[in-house]
Formats: sequence, structure tokens, C-alpha cells
Amino acid sequence: MQAGGGRAGTPGGGPAGTAPAPAGPPTGATALAEWLRDAGVRVVFVLPGGHILPLMGALHQAGVRLVGVRHESAAAQMAQGWALATGQPGVALVTAGAGFTHALTGLVDAATGRLPLVLIAGRSRSSLRGREAVQDLDQAALARTVARETVCLDLGAADELARLPAAWAGTGDAPGPLYLQVAPDFLRAPLPGGVTPGPPPPPAAAAA
Repeated sequence: MQAGGGRAGTPGGGPAGTAPAPAGPPTGATALAEWLRDAGVRVVFVLPGGHILPLMGALHQAGVRLVGVRHESAAAQMAQGWALATGQPGVALVTAGAGFTHALTGLVDAATGRLPLVLIAGRSRSSLRGREAVQDLDQAALARTVARETVCLDLGAADELARLPAAWAGTGDAPGPLYLQVAPDFLRAPLPGGVTPGPPPPPAAAAA
């Protein structure tokens, strides 16, 4: 027996001469977290909530630092401060319903100040909307009144996923807030084969 209990000649302990089973497609949370990291996101200001836990775990696994706050408004304001200090998009992550509305003031501030704020908020599953689900609210309708771009990632929303690179690029070229809405079923489910957000834009240069 080899160290670790695998069979001789099989690093993973499988039958001799067989390759490891190929990894399945990434979940929406994993794909989004890695895309954000590749777009240059190093820090996310967050107040945890059930709708966004899969994304929080995926961000941690991707090496993105999570900075916890005690109020969603603080997450949005701190993300604005990051944008002002670095010249890079500042990212806040909040949960659905009241978590989103608490951060909405920061979205308005970023719009009036033309700051590259990215507000990511959870949302109830599409199958539960309009059926008194926990914290169910048409958040995108509110965000569209002030956000430069709104992208809603629901289960099966390949068209919206494809919009992400162009929407994100605008945070640097035409400053203003981006609202990114993520549903738990999108975050937990494997992405369909061939569906990806596309390559992110080059990370913005940090301010001198």
C-alpha cells in the first residue's frame, strides 16, 4: 500500500491505470467568484445572509478577501471608499430584501458621484417569487432607477451571464454603479456546458 491508503500505482486510490474522474462543470458561485478574481477584485465588503452564502464560500476559495461589516449600508460605503482610494471597482455583497434596501443608499451615492461601485445582492429563487418567499422583493426594478447597468443571474440565465463582461467594463470606462443580482439556485447549480461569462476585462490600474 502507498502512503495515504491508495492502491499501488494509483495516486487517487482508483483502479490501476485509470485516470482521475474529470471534474464536473463549476457551480454558478464558483464561476462567478473566479471571474471576479480574474477581473481584479481583491476585496469584497460583506454582511452575510442565507441567499449569498454559496458565493461567500466560493470567493474565499478563490482567494478573494472578505471584509465583514455590521450593516449593509456600511458595506456599500466602504466599497465606495475602496473605489475612491484605488481607482478600481469597489465591491459590496449583501443579502436579499432588507439587506439590499439597506445598501441602496450607497448605490444612489455612487450614481450621483459617478463611482465604480459594484453592488452584489442575493434574491429569492425565481420559482418562489411573488409567493411570499423570505425577503422577496423586485430589487432589480429599484436598482435600475439609479444603476448604470443591472445584471440578474437566475437559474438558466445564460443571456444575462453573457452580459457581465460588457457591464463590468463600463465601471471603468463610464463610471457609475453596477447592480449584480444573484439567486441561490443559480449559485448552487452547475453551469450548463459551454455557458460562461466570457473573459473579464483587464483589471483597472490602481490609483497612484
